[in-house]
Amino acid sequence: MSDIAANQSRMMNPGAAPPTSGSGSLMAGSSMSLAERVKVYQWIGELTSPDTRENALQELSKKREVVPDLAPMLWHSFGTVAALLQEIVHVYPAITPPHLT
Repeated sequence: MSDIAANQSRMMNPGAAPPTSGSGSLMAGSSMSLAERVKVYQWIGELTSPDTRENALQELSKKREVVPDLAPMLWHSFGTVAALLQEIVHVYPAITPPHLT
């Protein structure tokens, strides 16, 4: 099973334990512990809630260099892309002038 397929399977079944070894491992060759991996999955899950999104974005941005598969994990997790788009669009009213010329 490819890494992306394993990550997608994990994100579709949030109650399942993250993979820890083998070719389908989440972060094969990574020095991250199981607790850190679980925390990354927790932050990805928190992206879908507006109440926890800001903290999750901050923590994931700190881990982007440490987690080599973070981009595919985000792409294949349910609702994450929509949540990120909401976050981007949410800023538009603040940066748009009230009257366009």
